[in-house]
Amino acid sequence: MPGLQEASTGQRVIFLPEKAIQTGDAKSTNNDEDAKSPVRIVKLPKNGCPALFLINSETNKLYELMNFAESNRSWFIGDAVVEDGSLILSTPVNPIFIILPFLIRADKNVPLEDLLDDPEYPNLHEISRLSSGLSNVGSQLGDPDLNVWKYNQQKCLIWLEERVQKVKTVLEDQKIDLSGGATSLIYQSNVQASPVEYTRYALGIVSEYLPEDLATALTVKLDLPEPEKPLGAANKRQSEGKPGLEPPNKKIKHEGPTEDYTKNGGKAKNKENDLNAKQKALARSAEGTKNIMSFFKKK
Repeated sequence: MPGLQEASTGQRVIFLPEKAIQTGDAKSTNNDEDAKSPVRIVKLPKNGCPALFLINSETNKLYELMNFAESNRSWFIGDAVVEDGSLILSTPVNPIFIILPFLIRADKNVPLEDLLDDPEYPNLHEISRLSSGLSNVGSQLGDPDLNVWKYNQQKCLIWLEERVQKVKTVLEDQKIDLSGGATSLIYQSNVQASPVEYTRYALGIVSEYLPEDLATALTVKLDLPEPEKPLGAANKRQSEGKPGLEPPNKKIKHEGPTEDYTKNGGKAKNKENDLNAKQKALARSAEGTKNIMSFFKKK
């Protein structure tokens, strides 16, 4: 699979759609290192942080690569064991999310390819030709051949709201569990998330690709109600009695001595009252008897 392996890291396991690596160039299917593959892994910024993406320059598609790793895991591939047991998953990403932060920060009207000139990300300019949807977040200036765009927040928020609704629809159709716990696939919970909860979850997914200010503006535009607070211990306690009423006050039971022995003049303790029945029986049986030591005294 050309362009998907790094020589210094050995084999890796990656799951991606078949169309992500489809090419019409016969050279891309051989091992000729001189032939540049249209399918390559590049480093691009994701909300200000570096991330790996797979780009297909023939289909003009972009896929984010996400690594999932656990300790003490390996892969068996044929007769070989791959020591690195991590799993790489891919998901399609709209290139507008990568371009958007640069468009927002632009202080000059320059061609998009010049706008995406960043020495930290040398492959960033390659996604300039993937910008077919920039009219959703900006306005084109001058001749279309110049490819100059100016950011339009109003249009951008409308487009982002549509993205959130699309993600929400996918979550609802797949009945994604939002409880945060591990649930078996064969277990169907009777409690299903509400449309508002799905919208809030979709907003969180979309916001991962947005600058903080834009994510805040999108949250305001959606105008979602505040999430319901979980019932606390006080509410659970209240449910034991009548609805809406506090439980009746109970008399405090005091444990320990009921008399104050630190004060003088207290009640004299009756020694006989402290004796239990067994001790009293022994005392009665000992009456009229002599001490055993008296038999050993000199007469």
